[in-house]
Amino acid sequence: MEPEIGEPKKGENRECSDPVTVLYQKQVKKHRPRQPKKQQLQQLVLLFAEKGYRLGQEIGNGSYSRVRIVKKISDGEMYAAKIIKRKNTSSFLSNELTAAIKLDHPNIIKYSEIIILPHATILIMENAALGDLLSYTKDHGAFPNQEAKVMFRQITSAVQYLHQQGFVHRDLKLENILVRGDSSLVLSDFGFTRKVETSGETVSKTFCGSAAYASPEVLQGIPYDPKQNDVWSLGCILYILVCGKMPFDETDLLAMIKKQLMHQIAVPLDDLIVVHQQCQNLIRSLLHPDPQTRPTLDAVLDSNWLCSGTGGDHVTSKTGTQSHAISLLS
Repeated sequence: MEPEIGEPKKGENRECSDPVTVLYQKQVKKHRPRQPKKQQLQQLVLLFAEKGYRLGQEIGNGSYSRVRIVKKISDGEMYAAKIIKRKNTSSFLSNELTAAIKLDHPNIIKYSEIIILPHATILIMENAALGDLLSYTKDHGAFPNQEAKVMFRQITSAVQYLHQQGFVHRDLKLENILVRGDSSLVLSDFGFTRKVETSGETVSKTFCGSAAYASPEVLQGIPYDPKQNDVWSLGCILYILVCGKMPFDETDLLAMIKKQLMHQIAVPLDDLIVVHQQCQNLIRSLLHPDPQTRPTLDAVLDSNWLCSGTGGDHVTSKTGTQSHAISLLS
């Protein structure tokens, strides 16, 4: 998995910069007796039973949370429970709770209950039965033109709504987009979300997200417009949907930034993958190195590719040209 930018390491206290305090906390943690995992799991089972849920398997985990399937005892409905450790995660928790309470869109994950505990907060949300979009794409490969249109419109619509409500996501990637049982998509994981001005420009200095989806201004450490960074990330997502590959090779960060700034975007030349010209044009506009040149989300949703019936002309292959795209599966 690609390295995270701005995401705290496991156990790291992001709010404390005093080295003496940090050293003390490490010593306390080192000598603190740990509960056996079996005992922790038993306590978790009892806790969820008290709240009316039957605990199921773990389906995901991160640096500050774990996600498990739960079944509501009263009606048998299946949900996902995100268990957020409250220690050292106050900013992430605040962002996630804000999203849970304020956001309401067909393509944003639905929260049904918030359980506040002394040492953790549990978010009960809808269960996206087909998992995250990264795994889904690995299983299916590049998506046909019409299917990619439907998927990308849903994602863009969710991000547009987010911006209209005065929020930016700042961590848009396939892992944070979930697939429902009916194949519709929902945006999730709002740990890096922050409030911004709905009109005018907001400048951010926090470098969060994943390197593979981050704009060149973020990677260079330049204060940036978080809305425009979200737009760049959408360009990466669209590229992956239609090409089945990453747009840039992140293993050499400096070389990747250079290609981004030179606006070098390679489309794979493959008999099985056809990327329509209008889609290519949209990708190039989303992945423009100048943030001010990137399209607005209104313009994206009104783009020729998303609004056309056929998607435009097929890409023309040039003999001897090779793609520099990087496979998702590599």
